[in-house]
Amino acid sequence: MKKPFWICGKHTVIAAINNPKRQIVKILVGKNFNTDLIQNKNIEIKDSFFFKKLFKDIDINHQNIAALVSELPERDLKKELDTIQNALILESISDPRNIGAIIRTAVAFDIDSIIIQKKYFNQTSVTMLKTASGAFDLVKIFCPTNLTETIKLLKKNNFWVIGLENKGTKNIFQYKWSKKNAIIFGSEGFGLRKLIQENCDELLNIPINKSIESLNVSSAVAAVLSIYKSKN
Repeated sequence: MKKPFWICGKHTVIAAINNPKRQIVKILVGKNFNTDLIQNKNIEIKDSFFFKKLFKDIDINHQNIAALVSELPERDLKKELDTIQNALILESISDPRNIGAIIRTAVAFDIDSIIIQKKYFNQTSVTMLKTASGAFDLVKIFCPTNLTETIKLLKKNNFWVIGLENKGTKNIFQYKWSKKNAIIFGSEGFGLRKLIQENCDELLNIPINKSIESLNVSSAVAAVLSIYKSKN
């Protein structure tokens, strides 16, 4: 097992405890925390100052609960393709709060898998995990090194690959979704790289007020997935 790391927040910790693939080393809670919420006997009671000290380098609401946990094992996309129906692909998105918010939104709208480039992903990010509010432990996450090859693999296995781009020829309300989809979102600053666009089956846009150039990427994901869920 790799070196364990600390996570915090009620939903984050409880989801980790309930994930059989996690190893839970230690659980810490504040004096007034309802321990009935935690089905685990390895609990230590700490005062609020302890939590402030533990997460002193992070601006985060720890909610007086933390756990020392293992990393989740890496997943093999090729071996799990048959279990995937709806996937999100994050291209060059690195902000942990955005990634966490996207993971939470994806689970809320029944997306079963998220694909994100390995170089942009850190599963031990306390900020990302807290923002995901427990959703991280409820979805399959794959971290390939080569996104273009991953897209080609998905297309060979009957996925329709959709890129979100301001210059997309169709908007999300007009589009007729297929049964198996991989939806790609690019970075806020640059959108989808040209090579990624060229490998998409379709490029869609989100019709918004022209006085606003674009949406935050996590907001864009929420907008697209709300439409996607309503049509599937």
